[in-house]
Amino acid sequence: MRWINKIIVHCTSNKATCKLTMQDFIKMHLERGFSTVGYHYIIFPDGRVEQGRPVRMIGAHCLGQNNHSIGVAYVGGLDPHGKPADTRTPVQKQAMLELLTKLSTKYHCPIYGHRDFLRWYDKNGNGVRDNGECLKDCPCFDAHSEYKMLYQKG
Repeated sequence: MRWINKIIVHCTSNKATCKLTMQDFIKMHLERGFSTVGYHYIIFPDGRVEQGRPVRMIGAHCLGQNNHSIGVAYVGGLDPHGKPADTRTPVQKQAMLELLTKLSTKYHCPIYGHRDFLRWYDKNGNGVRDNGECLKDCPCFDAHSEYKMLYQKG
């Protein structure tokens, strides 16, 4: 088993109303040159959680962080106009909380958002990464803050 030191949350950058399946994500990632889907888990709008890559395999979801992380993505992340937004459904949020609780307990590690590992520019000079200062908003909410209590209690 490989050593896991973080869980990284993503969105798939689709509208929440899309009807993509795990097979669709596998196909899209194969077309990008991956050996299979890059995420270890995908959470669908109906709350269904499907495993992508086995956790024993290194992911292909966050450049420079894949060796020791687990990638969890929710389907969505774009509003009806194609703009970044937290589009998680209530059942998706519940499924995500349950999965992240299980994973953070098993691996004793913190949870981050993909955007925590991306470059950002402090446009207003306040020393804080505000909305609009990331190159990418994924997962369109602050996963590290939202799920911090999972790691702190363990």
